Amino acid sequence: MISNKTSIRNAVLSATTTLALLAGPAFADEPRLTVTFISDAAQGTSINRENYDRAVAKLEDVDRSGIQGFFIANNLCVSYLKVGEADKAQKSCEQAVDHIQDELINNRHVRTSDIVFGEYQKFLAIALSNRGVTYVVNEKPEQARADFAAAIEIQSGLRQPKINLARLEELAATSA
Repeated sequence: MISNKTSIRNAVLSATTTLALLAGPAFADEPRLTVTFISDAAQGTSINRENYDRAVAKLEDVDRSGIQGFFIANNLCVSYLKVGEADKAQKSCEQAVDHIQDELINNRHVRTSDIVFGEYQKFLAIALSNRGVTYVVNEKPEQARADFAAAIEIQSGLRQPKINLARLEELAATSA
């Protein structure tokens, strides 16, 4: 459990990796979406090294409680996306959103510290943006749009949901 402001602030290094909407060389010019993983928690090193299968194997059966539950579910979501398990990725992203919302609502320390609350709101925006990507991959564009918009509203300074929303709109325009 993260116990002080410094370690909470350092928990998200905003390391990102990209996920292609459509795989294969024929789609190299297609818009790409960005997902965010926590680089210094929950197999973040494996993800950073693009060892997604290892991350999945290590995270699938890990206890998911407290803020660690968010880190695990979020990084598992990213790993599942990268290995092509879109349904599992969506479920993990939904769990990440649930975990961080629970922390924001029920963790007294989070609610009473503006610094901690702000960091957890950033985590929520990351989880919503990542879940939005799973919705795009699972062909649920309206749900994706809603998650990207909510992430932007919660954390207007975060680039990923803005990029993802713009790319979703590009994709919608090219398919219309």
